[in-house]
Amino acid sequence: MKKLYLYIFLFLSWSNVSFADLGNKFLYCDIQKPDPDYFQPKNFVFKIDYNKPTNLGKAFFYRLDGAEMPGWEQAPFGVQLVAGNIYHVYPMDKNTEAYGRVFDIFIVIDEMKTYLNLYEPGENINIKRFESICKFVKY
Repeated sequence: MKKLYLYIFLFLSWSNVSFADLGNKFLYCDIQKPDPDYFQPKNFVFKIDYNKPTNLGKAFFYRLDGAEMPGWEQAPFGVQLVAGNIYHVYPMDKNTEAYGRVFDIFIVIDEMKTYLNLYEPGENINIKRFESICKFVKY
């Protein structure tokens, strides 16, 4: 009987992470192995509004290094489920490359990690890759 409770607990815990609904969630991430020669935040918080039926959503940089981003609601990024529990966060602004902000972010819910890839504008050459450990938080 004790094993039955253990299996039920493990299944429910797995279900909570694997089938997590990302609608109106805040994801706090700490960047691992930061590059001291490259300006970047040490941590950030995404606000994610994802809609399962359409497989599309929006993400916002809500906080960088603990400070709330001014005008964060006016700068959305796209979110799309690409495989399993892997979500792609991408710039929605057509002029992103002109601003020098060319990047892709992949959120892997099963690992609770994000992978941030930065590119050289115009060349699409991967120049930096950062990994972060994440957790859901409430604001």
